Amino acid sequence: MRTTVAFAADDDVDSWGLGGLRDLGHKVSRVNHTQTTGDGNSSVRACRDVRRRHAGSGSASNRSMDATEDAVKVAAPPPSSSSWAPVAWWALVLLASGCASIPNRDPTGEIFPTVHGTTLTSQAMTLPLAVQGKPSLLLVAYDQDAQFDVDRWVLGVLQLKTPIDQLLEVPTVAGVVPTVLAGVINSGMRSGIPSEDWASVCTVYSDGALLERFTGTERGLNARVILLDATGTVIWFHDRGFSPSVAMKLDAKVRELDAILVTPAPTPTPTDASASGAP
Repeated sequence: MRTTVAFAADDDVDSWGLGGLRDLGHKVSRVNHTQTTGDGNSSVRACRDVRRRHAGSGSASNRSMDATEDAVKVAAPPPSSSSWAPVAWWALVLLASGCASIPNRDPTGEIFPTVHGTTLTSQAMTLPLAVQGKPSLLLVAYDQDAQFDVDRWVLGVLQLKTPIDQLLEVPTVAGVVPTVLAGVINSGMRSGIPSEDWASVCTVYSDGALLERFTGTERGLNARVILLDATGTVIWFHDRGFSPSVAMKLDAKVRELDAILVTPAPTPTPTDASASGAP
């Protein structure tokens, strides 16, 4: 039996492209399986088993399991089947299991982890190295639907005229499959973002798990708003959704930091000897 697994996105692929592959149920509409035998029931049962194992990990995980069960139509391969069958199956398992949530945590006071990403201009970027030397604001999102919250934070910063030199959106999708399909996902993002903003969007795939453990992934519709100082240390953090009052607190923190940076060093007081002109 020859097995082929094809992922097809909905016609209205949004800025995350293929739904970011964070949740198989978001924008991936179907998994086509070319087969000669079997009715796919064994695979559906396997999806239910995966869902049961993730039953305590949150509604997002359960929704992913439901979508996987509906989408997967894979028959149990006979002993003589192609070696591609287990590869296809594990790809689906990786997609489903990658949705388990990680408890949220506040990393204020910690150094931002070193992660490698790529901007939508195809420029490699290593964080926080790429933004060290001056304060920066990172808006990390683990779910394509968190873009709504990200946009509100960007608008808030612009409306308050917050004096931040570096503002970076960091869509993050952990897992082997998203890493392999990074080019496809980035292409989908470019289609929904003006080209002049591509340099301010850095996607993280291969090191996505590091960021997930650093902040947690619960309440995935909320962006992780991370203010870094010049050394890459987190000095302000918020993950409970946009609010005007919290945006004003962020603005005040940035202005406080900016005032420290621009305050000129005191002029040294000349000694009596130098003031009198003595050698």
